[in-house]
Amino acid sequence: MSKGYYITIKESICAPVQIEAEDKLEQRIKLKAILPKSEMKELLKEALLDLGFLEEEELLVRLDESGELQIVDLEKMILTAKINRSETEMRELSEQKQITLEKRVQQEQIKQQLKERLQEQVDNLTTEHSARLQLEIAATLAENTPQRNELIHTALQKTYAEALKRKAQSLGQVLEQSENISEDGQYELNIKIEL
Repeated sequence: MSKGYYITIKESICAPVQIEAEDKLEQRIKLKAILPKSEMKELLKEALLDLGFLEEEELLVRLDESGELQIVDLEKMILTAKINRSETEMRELSEQKQITLEKRVQQEQIKQQLKERLQEQVDNLTTEHSARLQLEIAATLAENTPQRNELIHTALQKTYAEALKRKAQSLGQVLEQSENISEDGQYELNIKIEL
C-alpha cells in the first residue's frame, strides 16, 4: 500500500490600505432685513469673524475641535458642515491549501486562486471599515448640530443687535442704550431715541 504525499501551498497579503470617508450637512441661514441686505451680510460676516471664522476667498471657514469644517457662503446664505477622515491600516491575511502530489502541476493556478481570495477578503474588510467610518462621521455631524445652531444663533444675535443700533441712530438721536442677557440666555436690547 502506498502512502499519499501532500504539498502545502501558502499565500499571504500584507499591504497598507488607505480608507477615506466624508460627509456633510447644509443648513440655510435666515437673515431678517433690518438694514439693506448688503449691510446685514457685512454685519453677519463681522460677527462670524469674531466667533473664530477665517475669510478664504468668498467664504468664511472655521475648523472646530471635532475636526468639523464649517463653511459659510454669505451669497447663498448656507452653512456647510463637513468632515473628512482618512485612515491607513495594515492588512495581513494568509491562506493555505494542501494538495496531493499528483496535482502539483496545478500549483500556480491554486496559488493564484488563493491570492484572488485573499484580495477579495481585503476588499471586503476595507468596504466594511469605510462604511463604519462613514457612520461615525454622520454621527459626529449629528452630535455637533446643537453647537452649530448655537454658533449661528450667537452670530445672528450680534448681527441683529448691531443692525438695530444703527437703525436707531438713523431714526434720531440715541438718548439711552442698554444691553442685557438674562439668566436663561435671553438677549435684551433697549434703545431710547429722540425723534
